[in-house]
Amino acid sequence: MEESAAFSATAALLSDASRAAMLLALLDGKAYTANELARAAGITPQTASFHLDKMSKAGLLALLRQGRYRYFRLAGPDVARTLESILSLQHAPLPRQIVSSCPARLRAARTCFDHIAGALGVRIYRALTSRGWTTHAGAQFAVTAAAADFLGELGIPRDTLPVKSTPCLDWSEREFHFAGDFGRLLLQAMLGKRWVLAGKSRQLTLTEAGRRRLVAWEI
Repeated sequence: MEESAAFSATAALLSDASRAAMLLALLDGKAYTANELARAAGITPQTASFHLDKMSKAGLLALLRQGRYRYFRLAGPDVARTLESILSLQHAPLPRQIVSSCPARLRAARTCFDHIAGALGVRIYRALTSRGWTTHAGAQFAVTAAAADFLGELGIPRDTLPVKSTPCLDWSEREFHFAGDFGRLLLQAMLGKRWVLAGKSRQLTLTEAGRRRLVAWEI
């Protein structure tokens, strides 16, 4: 009986057009603010916050806090698969596209304090974590000796491993990049090897040498 009630409550949440639009906007795997999701659903920020709170309490969404901002993302792959299964049964209208306000020159690669951000930072984060080169302990994790060959090419010695890191939500990509000790070491190493070059206003440029090496490592 309890399972039936829980199923009915979740189904009721998904039946609302505004909530459905926000969930569909989150199917890209990224994290967005209440204001951005409100625009995607065509509702006011206040109404969006009400719906987002209900979906968070129901376990459909995860809340991420970064500074004074709150970001929402799908709670996990099970939620995404459920939404995709529903979409396969009946076509649903697509939400309004959420457009990044980040300039293109900074979106590709930039510094975020002392680490790499933008599409390049997210690309490296995805590659290293997907290969099992990191171990997690709550919100913190470490890059382990499994990544020693890659880091060795960058000149990061084995005796620094495991090196602690913190996932940092990327402003333009709304996915994670490396921060903390490892993020700092990675930026310094890539600058030292001239895989990236520092420009004005935090801009980073991936060099041809850097591009070749990342491709060689399938990053």
